[in-house]
Parts: sequence; C-alpha cells; structure tokens
Amino acid sequence: MVTTIGLQEMRVDVVDLFPTALGIYKWDHEKHMELKKLTQELIKTRQRMDNPMTNDIGHYYNVSQESLLNEDYPIIREFEEFISRSYVDYTQSVYNWNLTKEHFISECWVNVTKKGGWQFKHSHANAFVSGTYYLNFPSTATGITFHSSSIEKSDPYLSAMPREQNKYNSESLTMTPKETILFLWPSNLTHDTKILEADVKRVSISMNIVPSELDTGIYSIKLSK
Repeated sequence: MVTTIGLQEMRVDVVDLFPTALGIYKWDHEKHMELKKLTQELIKTRQRMDNPMTNDIGHYYNVSQESLLNEDYPIIREFEEFISRSYVDYTQSVYNWNLTKEHFISECWVNVTKKGGWQFKHSHANAFVSGTYYLNFPSTATGITFHSSSIEKSDPYLSAMPREQNKYNSESLTMTPKETILFLWPSNLTHDTKILEADVKRVSISMNIVPSELDTGIYSIKLSK
C-alpha cells in the first residue's frame, strides 16, 4: 500500500509545461462609458446578424470587411489605441515573441446576448491574437469559458477525475469579467459561453489582431488587411 505521507518532501519541483497566457487589461472608466453610449446608438442603425445556434445572440459589424473601428469617432480611435497598446504588451512583454510591434486589427464586432443566449465552442481562424472587451456586464451574466486542447480527443484514452480542480487537471476555465476589462488570448484557443439564464443583457466587443510580419529567421511572411 502506497501512502502519501512524506511524498511532498521527496518532490524537488513542479514545472508548468507550455502554459497559455490570458491577458487581462483595464480601460479608463470615463472613456468606457462614452464608448458604451456611442455603441448603443450605432448598433441601432446596423444590420443584426443572428447567431447560427441561437436567436438570443445578435452580432453587429460581424461581416467580412466590416468593423466597428471603421466608425469615425474620437472615442473609437482611443479604443483602438487601447487595444493596440494591450496587444503590444501581450505579445512583446507577456509572451516575449520576437516579432514586429506593427499589426492590424482585422475584425472588430459587437455581440449582444440576452436571456437564453449562448455561444457554441469555437476558435478564431485567420488571426494571431483574439480578444473580447466587456461593454455591458451585469453581475448575473455568464462569463467566457476557455478550453484546454487536451479535451479535443479523437482516440481511446484513459481518464481520472480530480478530487479538486487545479491548473494541472482542469480542462476548462470560466472567466467572469467586469465592464472596462479586455481579455486577450491566442486565436487558436477554443472558447464558448454558457446559457445566459438571468433576464439581463451582456454586450461585448470582440476583435482579431494580426502582426504585419512574421519572421522566424528562416521563413517569413508579410500580412496586410
């Protein structure tokens, strides 16, 4: 019989292998309120794109070549600058990638979720870093759930249930933000949102960001919008 008594004394170290970073950035509250008010007015004049899984989520500016950032307002230029500065910190300081600071925000769209709405599990193709900014987030709203690639299984496998979840045995993590918060993550990271059961409205702005050039020292590519 193996006992766990004294086992921690034998452990030299634990190394985190290949962790994924979720960048969390906060914008100025007064600017946030100005953008919130403007966005509420702008989407009244835009065509609503229904979510293929539920009518309780509507998307705006979510068509190829359209973007919220195309709107010519000073507060939107400031919001774009906030996204860009956050992206540079995320790629240069957090991940420490050796790549140019030059980039472009290829898409930027608005999501409006009401009671009963949910978002299916997906990732963002043709992007490098993706993000979501929370424009309206009531305390009873559902957050965003990220999934580890380890759950994408196609072959038979063995599995054990954790006694208590931690960063090593969890296959998903739900983040509950507040307004003014921007999340940034690698675009291949799978995510979804659970059913919004409360009678509230969640409004978020999502975006995809692409570096202008990638160069490994052997292979390189230049990208443009």
